[in-house]
Amino acid sequence: MATMKFFQCDRPSCLKLRKGRFYSEQPICPQCKTEGKDPKYGHTIRRLTIIHYDPPSEYPGIGMTHRACSRKEPIQASDGVNGQPNPWHAGTGSIAAVTCHECMKTPEFKKAAAALDDNDGLPPNYSAVIERLAMSTTPLR
Repeated sequence: MATMKFFQCDRPSCLKLRKGRFYSEQPICPQCKTEGKDPKYGHTIRRLTIIHYDPPSEYPGIGMTHRACSRKEPIQASDGVNGQPNPWHAGTGSIAAVTCHECMKTPEFKKAAAALDDNDGLPPNYSAVIERLAMSTTPLR
């Protein structure tokens, strides 16, 4: 099975639903069916980096350096090509920047979202928004 990748379609009508973002094996927008190899409109399909949640360690400001969605996998696991880190995966301790839907479903992420207060610059109902986002944008299969 091929690996699911994270894309965004910049067609204005597609941006209205989930900001045009989708998971797919190939760069083909599920809304407008534009393909990344299309000579005229292919440039509107962009691959995005999947940003995983890096749960905090006991040391302030330092994460565990593994993905919340997969404890055995480092944030930038090797892609198998010469052992280089995969450039399409990143990690953060800021829940506002996380785009990995599997990380959003983890207890660590939910705990961090629930701990937010108004001083964090995010809406008070952010954890509920994250929950809805994680449920509504599950990867395509």
